[in-house]
Amino acid sequence: MPVAPALPESAAPLAHDPAALARHLVEHYHTPIRALFPELLALAERVETHHGDLPECPLGLSLVVGDLFNEVIEQFDRTEQVILPLIVAGQRAAPASPPGPWPTRWAAVFSFICST
Repeated sequence: MPVAPALPESAAPLAHDPAALARHLVEHYHTPIRALFPELLALAERVETHHGDLPECPLGLSLVVGDLFNEVIEQFDRTEQVILPLIVAGQRAAPASPPGPWPTRWAAVFSFICST
């Protein structure tokens, strides 16, 4: 498993404040990415509309962007509802039986995050 890069000095306080880390992740990653997807979807639809008759046009691009958006938002929701509250509460391991589906890879990610 790859080693996580060290936090920059400016982020050092986040390493010792789980609530601040959770807020930082949501504010600096989840929120901007959520806001970006509608524009990406509109651009994908525009490409298909304006260039759909060209053989090199990636037909179905807007469907792929929409599916990706749904998957990312589902993961953000799970992270914000399950993983971040556990980290804020100081839990150092993945729950034995979390609510809803819990892919094995996310249990490994959670364990890795908590071990650093």
